[in-house]
Amino acid sequence: MPSGAIMSIRDLGPMIAGITAGPIVGLGAGLLGGIHRYFLGGLTGIPCGLATVVAGLLCGTIHSYRHGKIIGILQGIIIATVVECVHMGLVLLIARPFEEAMIVVQGVFFPMVIANSLGMFFVTKIVGHDQDLNKVI
Repeated sequence: MPSGAIMSIRDLGPMIAGITAGPIVGLGAGLLGGIHRYFLGGLTGIPCGLATVVAGLLCGTIHSYRHGKIIGILQGIIIATVVECVHMGLVLLIARPFEEAMIVVQGVFFPMVIANSLGMFFVTKIVGHDQDLNKVI
């Protein structure tokens, strides 16, 4: 992979934090992962770091919108896919040179969507969809 870019499931932690505990926890997890990714550097350091923060905030917003109810399995898979699309979009918008960013996105898009969607599948399956986590916690 050009510029040492690697595939990861780094967005999964903030997604889970946001979906289960809300926007503040999602933001916190996103900042931890995003700052770590930024300091790893490379072509995708800034967009991938930013994408991790966005993942936590987006999923936290969903948690708030649903008043603490956990999403269903299919919803989790769709959300993970959307988050990874946003992630790849940020890479294409921010990383330069664009041609190298495109090569990275082409190489990692499908594996990252699959890995993060599987993660969300297992989380929503284990936690149980339509549970009110505010009553559980």
